Amino acid sequence: MKILSGAKLPITRDGLYKSISIDDYHSDRCLPSGEYGVSSSDLRRGWSLSMAHLFDTWVHNPKRAPRDKEPRHFILGRAAHHLLLGESRFSTEFIKQPDEYRDLATAKMKPWNNNANFCKDWNEKQAKAGRTVLREEELEQIIGMSRSLELEPLVKDGILDGAVECSGFVKDKETGLWIKVRPDVIPTTGGDLVDLKTIDDITDRGIKRRIRESGYHMQAGLCWEVFDQLGLSFETFTLCFTEKDRPFCVRMIPIEDEDLARGRQQCRLMMRKVADCIDRGMWPGLGQGELRSLSLPADERDFIDARLKSEGML
Repeated sequence: MKILSGAKLPITRDGLYKSISIDDYHSDRCLPSGEYGVSSSDLRRGWSLSMAHLFDTWVHNPKRAPRDKEPRHFILGRAAHHLLLGESRFSTEFIKQPDEYRDLATAKMKPWNNNANFCKDWNEKQAKAGRTVLREEELEQIIGMSRSLELEPLVKDGILDGAVECSGFVKDKETGLWIKVRPDVIPTTGGDLVDLKTIDDITDRGIKRRIRESGYHMQAGLCWEVFDQLGLSFETFTLCFTEKDRPFCVRMIPIEDEDLARGRQQCRLMMRKVADCIDRGMWPGLGQGELRSLSLPADERDFIDARLKSEGML
């Protein structure tokens, strides 16, 4: 499997690329002017909400919604990816928040306070340098997850070995859209892809809920689509769930073939919808143009009817 490095933007040919930053990957800089691309997060947003929701945050929308400040749990996940997958840039992209600072007026050491001017200045310097500040408890979480991951038998056997954070690009022949994927680990031999996820509830119920809410089978299906179009082997897609808090349990969950195929079909449908919306210049919202009633849930109807009956209304 050939992975290209030193790619110059914009991307003009299909392939797997090693050197594209996450910021470039999520920008419109990575594609030629006037051409459009979609990622699994775009397609999943369109599927679960509407084309209007997809377009509202789409990188090719010049009036897209501004990106909110990165939530702390996203920062934790991003930092965990860097450390757990052995990325060398962890120390340059992240820095631990100091425990104390020297008060400029009294010259005394005080507990760190992000409202103090000294601390604000320090935080601003880190942001300008491109570093994300991690709190002590967040760093402890990441270290705990890393240690648990190292003890996982499948990890010892090499399931996380391979190229880390590569970007795949193909220009879809049917829709003319560029498809973008960025799995966490691409094997250098074979076709078994792995994606690392942090999670609060690592029970069967919690994992099923996360897969359903986040549409991870669509993410996997889109990777299959890209690998297929690149002529590369795609065998399995495994989600490596790591608990965010003690005892930092790890679970490997392969996505079933049936659900991989289902996710790929969902992505194909959404790509057709994106292409159609581009052609028409219209991005309909949920239920736009239809008049459809929604009934109360059956259990709510039963509850209301029982109450009405007890009050002599029925």
